[in-house]
Amino acid sequence: MSTITITIQEIAEIREEFLGSLSLPIQWPEPHPRLDLESRSDSDERTFKHIHQSCIGHAENFRISNQIKIIHLLDSYLTLANSNPLGIYMASRSALELCAFSNEVYKRLDSAKKRAGQYWRGGGENFFKTIVRARFATSNPDFQQILKRQGVSRSVLKPINIGECIRNLGNVNGFEDICRRYDLLCDYVHHNLGSQSVNTAGSSASPTAQSSGGGLILMPRGGTITEYRYPISEKTDQAIDETIEGFVTDVRASWRALYDLPDTPYSPEQCEQFTGNPLGIQQLDTLSNRRTKHIPKIINRTVGRNELCPCGSKKKYKHCCLKN
Repeated sequence: MSTITITIQEIAEIREEFLGSLSLPIQWPEPHPRLDLESRSDSDERTFKHIHQSCIGHAENFRISNQIKIIHLLDSYLTLANSNPLGIYMASRSALELCAFSNEVYKRLDSAKKRAGQYWRGGGENFFKTIVRARFATSNPDFQQILKRQGVSRSVLKPINIGECIRNLGNVNGFEDICRRYDLLCDYVHHNLGSQSVNTAGSSASPTAQSSGGGLILMPRGGTITEYRYPISEKTDQAIDETIEGFVTDVRASWRALYDLPDTPYSPEQCEQFTGNPLGIQQLDTLSNRRTKHIPKIINRTVGRNELCPCGSKKKYKHCCLKN
């Protein structure tokens, strides 16, 4: 069995691993994209609850929608790996951008959460604006008008710069080569030399060439000819070799960032202080348990079936996360 077959099989296994948490339809409340603090200005408790619950709603919507996007990217790579080298580069670039974006959102929310530990209202508002921007920022003028009518500010509608996200992730251990990988993928995705090269079967010196109509083109003095062919299986193999390691790294890092994404700017202690409940509202208890149980943790795939599961359950891996 070739190396490519093994690695493609691994992507299929990752897809099944991730799909487990999304195998059933999920319905989630849609909070308003703008906070209404004016009507709650007479009560810190009501203001706190409003920020807390609004952030949870947006964070969970952001998480689920982007987890589904990861499944789509895995589907794309598996489908395109049969015969479409250009598509493989496109799927890989999209996975890299999602990885950089989701990690940037995680970093900004984590920073807002730390600030909310000292300044609960200012930090909470910053957290809310960050998660709403991550969800709704758009360059589509029709969407912009709809959101503006809902009271969303221009600053929140401005998309987060993906180049900045990639550069920031390049400073993180394990992603030092992300800028180089992104440049390579862009060269294939844009209409540059890379994207044209996936259609050529090579060049050689010859006195004749074959036209698209089947006739011969004579070159008495000889010259270089380039052969074009569709499909070219070697180009697909090349695309997989050049992208698959980075693709797997990116989809796993995206999933981890989404899994670890803060739900709220507030700590359980702050929720207890303002609401008398460490969750903020009682109803979140079952929802919190649901996400903990059904979203798989990213496990090192070298763990033995009979070893203790790394998630800390004290069960054997084969009876815990491997089974899930």
